[in-house]
Amino acid sequence: MVLLSVAVLGVGIAACGSDADGGDSSSGAGGDSSGNTEGQIVGAGSDAQEIAQGVWTTGFKSAGSGESISYDAVGSEEGRRRFIEGEVAFAGSDTPLEGDELAEATERCEPGELIELPAYISPIVVFPNLKLSGMELSPQTLAKVFNGEITRWDDQTIQRENPSIGPIGLPPKLPIEPVGLSEEPAMTEQVTAYLAYEAPRVWDYGTTEDWPIDGSETATDVANVGEVVGAKAGRVGYVDLSHVGQLFGVTRLAARGGFFVEPTAQTTTTRLENAHLDTALSKGPRMLPVELEQKVPPGSYPLVLVSYLIACTAYDSDEEAAAVDAYVKYVVGRKGQEASAQEAGTAYAPPWLQKKILAAIG
Repeated sequence: MVLLSVAVLGVGIAACGSDADGGDSSSGAGGDSSGNTEGQIVGAGSDAQEIAQGVWTTGFKSAGSGESISYDAVGSEEGRRRFIEGEVAFAGSDTPLEGDELAEATERCEPGELIELPAYISPIVVFPNLKLSGMELSPQTLAKVFNGEITRWDDQTIQRENPSIGPIGLPPKLPIEPVGLSEEPAMTEQVTAYLAYEAPRVWDYGTTEDWPIDGSETATDVANVGEVVGAKAGRVGYVDLSHVGQLFGVTRLAARGGFFVEPTAQTTTTRLENAHLDTALSKGPRMLPVELEQKVPPGSYPLVLVSYLIACTAYDSDEEAAAVDAYVKYVVGRKGQEASAQEAGTAYAPPWLQKKILAAIG
């Protein structure tokens, strides 16, 4: 219950436009303009956060809050738009705010401050539709798989990296069909950045937010990538861990000069040990945009998604301000992070980042 106490944690979320008696003195659309619909606090955004947000909203209410929180997984871009326009009280975004969106979100929160905290940290897993529990692929081999240079799963290069997998797991002559994500720029950017850095002589496409392989099958979002990959044997895709489920084995990956690493919570946390804040995008102590170093720390999993919870410190009513304040603290606090780790496979922030998160929420 302490995690949900506004008075104890003191993020400082307050009503904006209220009179001395706590009444709302604003005019116009009222609750709808700040994402409060008939007593329900509404958020929207990142598809990747969908499962975790379901865990958080349920856990938040179970922890004793009288407020009802809902989340609409409409994608990061749409979530940010709705937040800026005041259609929702908070947003989930797989990328930090920048440029015009950052300026507009800052203005939306005035006279309060903008909050942007890394709430959802997950490995991005590569998963093939094969009859196996897992496999190993070097970045050079993965680049060749995705760019079409390696076209069959029984290719000798793949077999050499997976000597324990026989013809049942790597069927003879089974074609490889890469599946990209067409509307998940943050994940695609992480995958292509990894390939560009670790296998520059093989991967000619550089770092890009758009899946660059012409003619590849694509999934529109994380909700259907498993369905698209699962529709045909031999397909291979990528997505955050919570959306893989139990139907596919995940691939162990390696960084330059390192060993193959399993995508686990611990190896994902280790990946962020040498990360830092992007000070150009941080406009206050409650904004913590994380920038990953391409050089991967030893023993860490290289592909990581850092996704954010975006909110304000001031709203149109005391009730909404208190509810959002409590929800932010629950999500990034111990109970919320434990819940998403257990149910969605998320990772904890490393100690240096945890300290900044705790300072941001008071």
